[in-house]
Amino acid sequence: MRNFKVYLDLTDIYPKIKKFFLREYVVQYPLIFIEAEDPDDACYMVVYRLIKLIMDQDPSIETRILCKEIKRSVRIDKIISL
Repeated sequence: MRNFKVYLDLTDIYPKIKKFFLREYVVQYPLIFIEAEDPDDACYMVVYRLIKLIMDQDPSIETRILCKEIKRSVRIDKIISL
């Protein structure tokens, strides 16, 4: 497994998710370090971890709809292999 540095852009959904406690996703342009097999897996794991943090705090229907919107609107700016 390799380490990756992933730069995200959450500006489209940031106003909707800032009410949750999201650890490393608290800014509009977070930098996430992750261990994955390849860059595609790293992108998937970063988004999956964000959705998991949100769903663990509030598993309501509105939150599920928000998570579907997160999948569509999160942008990966850059991925760097370390």
